[in-house]
Amino acid sequence: MIKNYLHYNYDKDIAVFLQSHSNKVLDAFFSLILYLTSIKALVLYTIIFFIFYRDKTLKLLKLGIISLIINNILKNIIRRNRPYVSYSDILGTYIDSGTGFSFPSGHAQLMATFLFYIYFSTRLIFIKICCLLALLAVCISRMYFGLHFFTDILAGAFMGLCINLLFNKVTNNT
Repeated sequence: MIKNYLHYNYDKDIAVFLQSHSNKVLDAFFSLILYLTSIKALVLYTIIFFIFYRDKTLKLLKLGIISLIINNILKNIIRRNRPYVSYSDILGTYIDSGTGFSFPSGHAQLMATFLFYIYFSTRLIFIKICCLLALLAVCISRMYFGLHFFTDILAGAFMGLCINLLFNKVTNNT
């Protein structure tokens, strides 16, 4: 089965390293990141995006739906357990935010889909940097709380990027 081959030592090492640096400040920061990337927050962001970019919101919604479908299919094919399920020395915090299978990370993929769409839609360097920093914060938070391995995050973020690039290519948009 595929899931037996997806556990790499560095995956566990990164998760243990991040959790070994746990403290109240990081807990609060990454808890905020989890809250800001919840489904409710994504709906709010889409509404705000609609107010300013009415013409681009439909494309963003299509990308989000495509991303969710692909993620769900991959998770059910690969069926990789979450770090806190696979290893007893990895603490699973906010496990209600990470249910089901782990690979690829749905949060990383959906946020990468959303943030790369904004990244490619703007010419403002500040916005581009904010998108990349936000994606990095989301990815680290998922590992910090033991919800995903590094490879889950990497695959999810890469899928979000590829979905944007392919969608742009198919629709001839840049």
